[in-house]
Amino acid sequence: TPATCPASWPRWWLIGPAGNLSQSLAADSAPRITSGSTLSARNIAWISQTGGVSQVLVSRNLGAPEIVADGTSVAIEAEPSGILHLVYERAGGIYYRRDGGTGFSAEVTIYSGASPATTPSVESDFSGNAHIVYARDGDIFYRRREVSGALSTPLNLTNSPGVSAQPQILVGATGIKVLYTENADIWQVRGAGIFFLAPENLTNSPAVSELDPAYVQDNLGYLHICYVHNGDVYYRNNVLVPSADFVFTPVAGEYP
Repeated sequence: TPATCPASWPRWWLIGPAGNLSQSLAADSAPRITSGSTLSARNIAWISQTGGVSQVLVSRNLGAPEIVADGTSVAIEAEPSGILHLVYERAGGIYYRRDGGTGFSAEVTIYSGASPATTPSVESDFSGNAHIVYARDGDIFYRRREVSGALSTPLNLTNSPGVSAQPQILVGATGIKVLYTENADIWQVRGAGIFFLAPENLTNSPAVSELDPAYVQDNLGYLHICYVHNGDVYYRNNVLVPSADFVFTPVAGEYP
């Protein structure tokens, strides 16, 4: 029997009823969600496949979905102002579109080459620039698309003999962080868009397979990471362990 939540519990603890956004006969998959600064600013992108054709669909503010492009994987980001950034994969290429409120812009090619690229991820900074990562040839690549339309040169973040995959990018006040998998471990690379530090192995457990990393940064700047570890979902963070503000060492005559 399902448990009943006490009436005193805050409403954010409760999950409301589900709503069907697509309502189609197509095979829908891989939904991605992002939110703006208001409750109504919830935007969802997903892949819809009909008759062998895969398309990228976007629902703005939970409204009727719009077909944006053909594609096989997608990521979406929303600025607090409501501006949307969309990246998707098609036939081994990575493409980007921006919606400033009047509809999505023309398609911008982030990568198109002989080697297929996969699993794009996007985040925006406080200036509205889009930061994009994707996997190609066993490495993770980064590009920045500025508000002016300028594109940075592709930068190999990993440059490793291992196979790097499944990148997830996070942009905040402390810089850029990219989480990814390599040789069954979870890795991270940090930087500022022009310069990145050497990759860090966050899990270092070669005997166990780890994959599907994801993370968010809270308002205090701490990271919260989840991933699959040996078939189970694991969570960790970098929140500081509380410590005492003083040290008391009793001497003779001061014991109770």
